[in-house]
Amino acid sequence: MGNVSDFFASVPTDWFIFGAIVIVLTLDSLRSGIGRACSLALAAPLAVFIFSLVDSAAFIGDAEALSAPMTRALIFGICLVLSFLAVRRISDQYIDGGMGQLVHALIASGATAVVLFVTWLAVPEFSDVYQFGPAITNVFAEGFRIWWLLGAYASLVFARG
Repeated sequence: MGNVSDFFASVPTDWFIFGAIVIVLTLDSLRSGIGRACSLALAAPLAVFIFSLVDSAAFIGDAEALSAPMTRALIFGICLVLSFLAVRRISDQYIDGGMGQLVHALIASGATAVVLFVTWLAVPEFSDVYQFGPAITNVFAEGFRIWWLLGAYASLVFARG
């Protein structure tokens, strides 16, 4: 029993967070199809783009209250939710397949978790909310992010089948 507890003690907490996201998305995908996972994977980079435009937006771009890191993280969260709802509504009838198929659910969930982690690391305001350890930051380093995203989207295409 000591070897098992030593193993879990040596694994960084960040990987448990990654695993928890995959498990939650897998359970949801098994129940209702991979549509929500695909929509979330498409909405995350869209939210990054929309969030990058907030600073130059008329009427709100110059607001002093928008400079606090937690406020900016909240604004990104709002952008993500609105992007998710828009993508989900736009693509509702196209990506609701794969219900009850474990392999498709695991692939879509893993790909979506990768997109979420790459997105989290791409938004500097999130470093004030939670700072990932060196294991995650090295795996999803800036030079590898495009490859992670391309692989994740290719996996989503495969999962859609």
